[in-house]
Parts: sequence; C-alpha cells; structure tokens
Amino acid sequence: MRSQASTLPTWMFVSLLTGLCAAACGPREPAEPQVPDDEQTVLYGECRSDAECPPERRCELELCVVPVAEATLRYGLTILPSSASNIAPQKISAQAWPVSGTSVAVEELVTLELHVEGISPERSATLVAIPEESFSEAQPQGSVIGGRTTLRLGRGDYAIILVPDGGDLPRYDLGTLSVEEDGARTLDVPPTSQLRELRGRLVRRSGLPLDLLDLPVQGARVIGIDPESRQTTSTAITNGLGDFTLLAPDDARSYDLRVSPAQPDALIPQATFEDAFGPESDSGRFHLGNWLIELLQLEVRLQSATHFEPEDWSTYAIEARAPLGIGELLLPIPVDSGGRARARLLAGTYALRVRPPAESALEATTIETNLLEGLSTTVELDARPELSGRVVDSSGAPVASARLRMEPLQRSDFSRSIATLDDGSWSARLPAGDYRVTIVPPANLGQPRQVETFSANAQSPTLLWRLAAPTIVRGQLEHPQYSTGAITVQLTHPETGEILAEGRTDTSGRYQLIVPAPALEELR
Repeated sequence: MRSQASTLPTWMFVSLLTGLCAAACGPREPAEPQVPDDEQTVLYGECRSDAECPPERRCELELCVVPVAEATLRYGLTILPSSASNIAPQKISAQAWPVSGTSVAVEELVTLELHVEGISPERSATLVAIPEESFSEAQPQGSVIGGRTTLRLGRGDYAIILVPDGGDLPRYDLGTLSVEEDGARTLDVPPTSQLRELRGRLVRRSGLPLDLLDLPVQGARVIGIDPESRQTTSTAITNGLGDFTLLAPDDARSYDLRVSPAQPDALIPQATFEDAFGPESDSGRFHLGNWLIELLQLEVRLQSATHFEPEDWSTYAIEARAPLGIGELLLPIPVDSGGRARARLLAGTYALRVRPPAESALEATTIETNLLEGLSTTVELDARPELSGRVVDSSGAPVASARLRMEPLQRSDFSRSIATLDDGSWSARLPAGDYRVTIVPPANLGQPRQVETFSANAQSPTLLWRLAAPTIVRGQLEHPQYSTGAITVQLTHPETGEILAEGRTDTSGRYQLIVPAPALEELR
C-alpha cells in the first residue's frame, strides 16, 4: 500500500525541477513515443497519479481504486474458457487470496475418442455430455459419423445422451461417463431390434355413444416422455386414421404422451396424457375430447389508445388461446402492416393476447372474445409507463454510454437494453412490472457492474443509480502447456456463489476484477 504522505513526494519534486529547466533552456526535441505493452490488454483507468483521483482513492494501473487494508480476501473463482480454448471450465472453491495478485493453476481439457456401437454406421447422430455438477449452460457435443466421435471435456462425471438425427429413433440415455484422462471408450446402444414399440390412435369424440364412431385426429405430433428421467421416445405424426407408432428403449419405463399440432395453424390442442404407456401396456386409444368442426372467420383490428401509432403493425404478435377437449388450443394469428388480422377458428370463447415488440411504446394486452357473439373485434393498446433516470459514479459524476440490461423479475419473455447519454440520463417505456437492471459501465471508467431493482408503473419517479466505489483484485491463470489468454474469470461470494465481479484474462493470463466496495465487507 502506498502511504498518503503530507509532504511533497520525491517524484513530484523532480518533475517540478524538470519543468523549470525546460522553461529556462527552451524547447527540446519531442521524446520518442513509448511502445505499449501488447500483453497488457486489460486497461480500465483514467489517471496518471494519485492527484487525479478523489481523496478516498489512489491511482493504480491507471485506475482510481479504493485501497483495501486487508492483505487477503476470501472468495471463489469460476473459470469459463471459450470453446476454442484448451483449458477446461472449472470452479475453484472459496479460499483466502492475496489482493495484490496470486497464481491460479488451471486444468486442461481431456480428449476422448468414442466408438458408438449398436447404431448403424450410415446414420448420423449427436452425442451430448451433460456435466453432473454444471455451473455453466455449456453442454459439450460431438457429431457421430460412422459410429465415431471425439469429445473434449473437463474432468468429472457426465450423463451421456445420444440423439439420432431425425425423429424416427428415440433419444438414448447411455448412462454416466467418468472422465479423468485422455483415452478411447466404447459406448453401447441397444440395436433397433431391441426397441419397444408403442402404438396408439388419437381421436376426438363424435358425441355418439359408440367409440367406433370417434373421429380420427390427423396431423398431430406425438412423443412419449418419461416423467422422471425426461427421456423421450421417437416422434411420430398421426396418419389419416389417427394412428401412430413410437419407438422407445426396452427398459420397462412408463411414458406420458404429449400431443401438439404438426403445423402451427392446425386446429389441434396441446395436451398430455399421463401414464399413457406403462411397463406392460404398449398400446392405447386416446381421446382429445369433443369439439365442433364448424369454422368461423374472426377479424381483429389493432389500434392505439394513445397518440403512439406504429407505422408497421406487422411486428406485433397475436396468440389465440382456448380450452379444447382435454388440452388447450394455441394459435398464432399474423398481423398485417395496417393492424388487421384474420383467422378461421372453431366456435368458442378465446383469449386474444397481443404482444408488442420489445422497443414498442405500447403495452401488451389480453381480451376475451366469443365467436358466437361477434366475428370482429377491436383491441386497443395503452401506452407503457415512461421511465427515466440517471447513472452517476461514486463521486456523483455522470456515467455516459453505460449499458442497462433490464429483465422482468416475474417472467423471462422480455428484455431490453439501452445506453445512457452523455449526461448519464436514460429514458424508456417498459411493460408495467418489477425489474432487475444490470448496469455495465464502459470498461475504461474503472467502475464495477451493478445490479438494481425497480418497479415500472405510471407513478414511477426519476431513478438515480449511484455506482459503488470499486477496488481491484488481481491474479493470473497458469498452465504449463496451453495459453490462458482470453478466458472469462468470475469472482464469486464464498457462501452464496453469487457473481460479484467478472473479467477476462490478457494474453499472459493476467486478470483484474473490479469489485464494488459494499461487497468487500462480505469478503473480508
């Protein structure tokens, strides 16, 4: 730690003498420019000395940071290499690390040459390795061609799934594969002759007492799903008689039957038959319930209830929902540029949900309409709540070009990203609700990312978000053989595992993680 001396530092005294000499001696030839260090690619700072920083900070690696009195902090690390890296993704358990820098040894990927026996060499498939202790969304995959594939995995245990191309064969659960070192393995797949056939007929009731008069449901996509393991059968589409045949591993599992329309505009409900096929029952007749086949033409007109009027309504989506038999009918209805939509529907009551695009100023709306009471309806869309705010740093200075990623707390089908203006301000119209916003300042400001929550409604005040003062945690990833550059490093809370800081290594494997000051109290 640099002491905060009250006397004039030696370097400043030398600089003063140099300046006086330059004034007395006249101009000199300009110095040659310094060649930048190509390996130091992680640059955050905008300071050259402590004098350019606020009183509570010091200048370190061109960044004004808050000094940390403790020599160590306790935290965990998550290492997330790119897909092209030879380094394995891994979690390093929480421990006490020196703040000034430490070397972290990382592991390389293991290469497995896999021979898949039991599937025809002429068939192609995809082999998926699902880590049993997954800390990222990545699931390594390999294309099986000629019965062979290569996977590069981190050390650990994986659930191996074989997904044949096309829907005529089931997905195979090949069990657990323990990976510790390079080598060759053989995986056995049950041959087609050992597969179990699940046969059925999908019908809707005619309303007459005899099942013989039931009406077949053609063009439905069916698939069997094990409710416990989620293992699936092959996929089939019902024929003109409503018949289908599925292939499943002969392992005495029970399967639910899931039904959906093969074409999105087909008048077939989405439905699930629980325990449709048991360990000893390989066939069945499945009724989707009663419904009239009479079709009625519905016309929908979209319009704005405010002065916001879209130039092109075709980016808006309408979905019609209605109970149908034992399932639910979900039907998308396209909208033209003028805001008109038409669809041929079965008689009944529908919920029409209108979903605007993310950048729209209009709110999503749902209305009910009964086709027996009218074949045309108008949907008015209200304006979304208008929100505004500012982002400032810990000293109160505006933060320009900060990226704000806004996501609802209750649902995941909407997200919005905007940037702050030169004065740190921003404005947006968002669907009403509660939100989480991740504030990502420009890297050269030396400010940490920060997460806030807020509510979007008509009475929302102007929001002021002040970024916490940061400090820097340093380290270096090391491996004796492979490069550790361009690897994402996450600093995690020692108890909860929450990500507190994130950065990428430079070409030498060095990283600098900007940690908000409030988080330091939990790491000490």
